[in-house]
Amino acid sequence: MITIRLFLLISILSCFLEVTAQEHYELKVIVSDKEHTFSKDVVSRQLTAQTQISPRKTLGFFTDRDENIPFYFSCVMLDSASDKISTGDYPLLRVQNDMPVPVKGLLKGGFLAIKMNDKVIANPEEYTSMPGSKNVITIKEINDKEIKGIFNARMECTSDTTKQLDVSGSFVIRNPEYK
Repeated sequence: MITIRLFLLISILSCFLEVTAQEHYELKVIVSDKEHTFSKDVVSRQLTAQTQISPRKTLGFFTDRDENIPFYFSCVMLDSASDKISTGDYPLLRVQNDMPVPVKGLLKGGFLAIKMNDKVIANPEEYTSMPGSKNVITIKEINDKEIKGIFNARMECTSDTTKQLDVSGSFVIRNPEYK
């Protein structure tokens, strides 16, 4: 329970993170059967704004604003069972009031968020991951330079839970430990 609460704190403090810009990696996101590919402006981070969890146990990756893609995408993972992020499944957590909801006994977990990119609307819709047996982020491979994986999620709108999206995709991101 303490580990999950620390994970929640890490999520809030993500604006104080170590940032590594990427140019040659790829994020594919499929939203309701429409595929979007980010091949630049994807950032991977280890969460460094706190001292109670090693940054090596955390990983987040995010997209910058792109006028050609209708949303921003973010993913955050925590592996409290290992001394650093490892391969395997990261079950998705429910997000409420911008915070992941803790799950007792969960050692690996993560969440996804999508915020619509609409210049006309002051507060565009935001969707967050929902828990479920098929809602998961999977890291398939980690090497010195990159981390590869897939994700699958049912997501709900934070302002109207009757609005839901099916989101899936793959990622090849820079390993933040690579120098």
